[in-house]
Amino acid sequence: MIYLYYLVFFAIALIYSSVGLAGGSAYVGFLALFSVEPRFIPSTAQFLNVVVSLIAFFNYKVHLNIKRKSIIPTFLLAIFGVILGSNLKLKESEFFIILGLSLILAALASFIKDFIPTLKFRISESVVPFISFALGFLTGVVGIGGGIFLSPILLLANFPVKEIASITSVYILLNSSAGFIINYFRGNVNFSLVLPFSLSVLIGGFLGSYLGSFKFAPKVVRKILITIIIIIGGKILWRGIT
Repeated sequence: MIYLYYLVFFAIALIYSSVGLAGGSAYVGFLALFSVEPRFIPSTAQFLNVVVSLIAFFNYKVHLNIKRKSIIPTFLLAIFGVILGSNLKLKESEFFIILGLSLILAALASFIKDFIPTLKFRISESVVPFISFALGFLTGVVGIGGGIFLSPILLLANFPVKEIASITSVYILLNSSAGFIINYFRGNVNFSLVLPFSLSVLIGGFLGSYLGSFKFAPKVVRKILITIIIIIGGKILWRGIT
């Protein structure tokens, strides 16, 4: 059964990294489904996020426009949000409720992203850093990198698609690194979980980001995975409520 887990995480990294994401929402969902102890879920997902987003960044870095006025504030406010979120102490039931809702919303955000180019509604680039702070806070609480939420926001702010992939990879890398370091010093890291899964996502992340940089887009597979995340999110939410 453990080999099936490795295969699942390989597939997650492959699919998400092809669009500049790390797969944190899927990692936390499956870790909760595998009955991993709640205090180890955020740190494990964050470390896997770091591995995949670092690889994605090297494949998409050419598209990063660091001269944009909103970029540095976006990254800095996100890290500040992670620090605050990591200090939030939750009961197990509260953690699962927030995690379940986060997974459902993350999946819906990914669905909505496909329809954004057809919408006339747009937002100002100046609000992006403030939204990134809220997403950083969520990262600190449950371990989701936040890229799956930030990506549609950047689309609404008229960022080019390839630039979005580069921004989200850096965003997830910084957020997840900060969250993991905090969890490490608090003793909330289980390396017997982290290290085996790291190899799976390392290979998947490399292949996915490499293919994604050459316009590979497994949309059908991604939508199937998103549907699975919604179902898992619902189960986790119910677990927290009951």
